[in-house]
Amino acid sequence: MSLFEHHGFQYRETCFVLFPQENRPKLAEVLAMVEKLGERYKIGENEAADDGLMESVTIFCPHDHAALDISFVIGEEVMEHLGELADEFPTETLDEAELAKWREAQSYDARLDLFHFEELSPGSEDADELLDPGAMLVVLQALSKLTVGVGIDPSSEAIF
Repeated sequence: MSLFEHHGFQYRETCFVLFPQENRPKLAEVLAMVEKLGERYKIGENEAADDGLMESVTIFCPHDHAALDISFVIGEEVMEHLGELADEFPTETLDEAELAKWREAQSYDARLDLFHFEELSPGSEDADELLDPGAMLVVLQALSKLTVGVGIDPSSEAIF
């Protein structure tokens, strides 16, 4: 079940990892990566294609009151999204290394969508006071490294 359908979680933002299709990781590689991140990260539902390549995975980080639904996307949708990102993403704030990554990412044909959710706590007055974006950023960076891709956090205008 997607976290979008889970009443205990609220969607907050989406980040992306853009990479060449040939670098699509096997599900087993993604699960091993999550385990290496430490005991704060718990693996939820996951799915692989017939050849073992990752389709989707859910990661929980109860300590940060966060969870991630991660899904693989390929094809025309990725190309359209790259065009939208190019129009919207402010490149003037990027340093030379980030700008080089940004330019490289424009040729990539695959994407991982990281849907970031906040775990809702009963009685919490301010939803923002519990959510720690650290879990999402750690996973974003690890997936960028695993895929030899470029991680993009549109809300903070950051590239990894």
